[in-house]
Amino acid sequence: MDTSSLINHYSKFLREIYFFHGEVSGSFNREIKELYTAVENQNHGMNITPSKIKSHLEVCLDEICTDKTSESDDTLNLTTMLNDLNQMARHLGDDLSMKIVPLVSMYLEETKESDTVSKKGAKEAIENMINRLKKCAKSS
Repeated sequence: MDTSSLINHYSKFLREIYFFHGEVSGSFNREIKELYTAVENQNHGMNITPSKIKSHLEVCLDEICTDKTSESDDTLNLTTMLNDLNQMARHLGDDLSMKIVPLVSMYLEETKESDTVSKKGAKEAIENMINRLKKCAKSS
């Protein structure tokens, strides 16, 4: 029996991305916490598949990685951020991990150790991804 359809991947992803977003931005966003808690408690977003999460994450990573910079003091090392994201993905269970880890690894291969990105830009890209996924969950 395929149990992946019984798992709320959206809920698991939101929970982990809440902590990841907090690390990236330097503060934890209460709205994201409230969203993942509501999704968990009410079992919303069951239509959000690992493939859908992967495609939204890919858009987010494209936004972040095209914004490479070294001009601001408020930057993040891209390699470190992607390694942290890969580590987070390993906590999501097999179905999601098998989609996300190879995607993030692909971005890591194209990243130089010295690449940095805007902390603000990364924070906004993650928030935009969460909002797009939220709309997908509501349309179900």
